[in-house]
Amino acid sequence: MNRQTLTIGAVVLAAVIVVFGIAVYLQRSVSDSSAPITGPGRAAEARGIIAEIEERRESGAAEPAARPEPALIERPDEAAEQPADRGAIAVTPELAREAPVGADAELDAAFERARELQAAGQLDDAQVLFFFGARQGHARSAYAYAEMNDPNHHSPETSLLAEPDAFQAFRWYSAALDGGIDAAAERLDALHEWAEAAAAVGDSEAERLLLQWEQ
Repeated sequence: MNRQTLTIGAVVLAAVIVVFGIAVYLQRSVSDSSAPITGPGRAAEARGIIAEIEERRESGAAEPAARPEPALIERPDEAAEQPADRGAIAVTPELAREAPVGADAELDAAFERARELQAAGQLDDAQVLFFFGARQGHARSAYAYAEMNDPNHHSPETSLLAEPDAFQAFRWYSAALDGGIDAAAERLDALHEWAEAAAAVGDSEAERLLLQWEQ
């Protein structure tokens, strides 16, 4: 076997190793991005913040805000509580201008941290904190979580959602409106227009969504 043959063999082997390494890296990247947002290694900072809030509340150091959630028609197939692979939310000027002082300063702080995380690209942490705040009755978090689900405002650059969820948008815009975010009324009107247009071309989900405004 001559030197040229050995050189060619070494080059081919090196190329195979490089291709294999790239394939492994891509596979790991896909696996990480598709892992449930509540799974190990995802949204670690958000889970830590939530754990601290709940620990302080259990010890009596902080009291949660007492705001009821809106009573809405739920889709039969809707996941009850967890957002699964949900994404973060685009921060809008309305939230900055219309931010009533919350009854729970810890939720206000969690919301602000969620905005920072979302701007830094940590969408899993941001989304979990927005959802947590919304479930706790925090109006600005509800608005932000609704916006992430809004088909009129969903953006893959700021959301982990592959597709928006108009039912969730309606639910949390309604909660935000009840909590004093006036801009949510405009968003609900725009969502109604979207649903009418989608229903007109045969979207059955949009037709069912329109029933929300008949309650």
